[in-house]
Amino acid sequence: MTLTQIKYIIAVDTYKSFANAAERCFVTQPTLSAQIQKLEFELGVQLFNRSTIPIETTKIGIVLIEQAKKIQRESEKIGELISIEHNQFSGDYRVAIIPTIASYIVPRLLNEISKSNDDIRIKIEELETSVIVDRLRKDELDIGILATPLNYDDIEGESLYFEPFMAYINKLHPFFNKKLIRGDELNIHDILLLKEGHCFRNHVINLCKKLNKRYFKYEEKKFTLETGNIDTLIELVDENYGITLLPELYVKNNKNINLENIKEFEKPVPLREVSIVYHKSFSRKRILDYIAEVIDNIIPENYRTNRGLLIKWK
Repeated sequence: MTLTQIKYIIAVDTYKSFANAAERCFVTQPTLSAQIQKLEFELGVQLFNRSTIPIETTKIGIVLIEQAKKIQRESEKIGELISIEHNQFSGDYRVAIIPTIASYIVPRLLNEISKSNDDIRIKIEELETSVIVDRLRKDELDIGILATPLNYDDIEGESLYFEPFMAYINKLHPFFNKKLIRGDELNIHDILLLKEGHCFRNHVINLCKKLNKRYFKYEEKKFTLETGNIDTLIELVDENYGITLLPELYVKNNKNINLENIKEFEKPVPLREVSIVYHKSFSRKRILDYIAEVIDNIIPENYRTNRGLLIKWK
């Protein structure tokens, strides 16, 4: 069994298609298929059921591919150790960031990376939390930057910073004339939320539950909204359909927001934790420190946390 064959069988198991796996591995399908057939012959077992669409991994294939993933991860550690020995930092990395963070972080992150002399190439995607977690598990991503805590035993991370919430309120709303908003005044029925899958939605719901249990139970509304776009929520507030909460950096980075509608909270100000996360099997840990350090340098100083402690979210 070669590392190339390991790469191929993991790709087929992930994408459930020889054609898609070959495309992802940058080889022709006949080349990939031939290598997998050769491996199956050497092992004396069939790894995939090719008669199904999508392709299914056999029972023995599931066991062997899980072990193959461990071998692949251990082989990556060798390259990492060699780079450290030669004081080099190189490689390709896949990073995903949730939308409510990306607008502020991504331009500044790319600017800092472009100045670096290190031979690194980073692909950044903007994805929802649920998608990031799923792709970390499939080894389709190396790192996620999102709001925490999470509740997954196989996902670990480090806290990067704590970001204050702000309220966005229409001038016709009773809160508009208040200088500061109290957290215990928040009513879940009055707040516009992003759709399921966005951790920002969960943070707002949990915040309301914690601060004002009187208003936590859901009531039927005259309309429901399913959107993944925070700008849509802002537009609805402008039309007096409720209020919404916004992360402070999102407000500072959005030139189209009517700042007259922004209200700050009384202390203690509601916060969200932003963390860098990865699958527990992730081995190339040097990139974590690199990105965390870059982010530490681009966020406001009062946001910073004491990094370096492994977080277990429960």
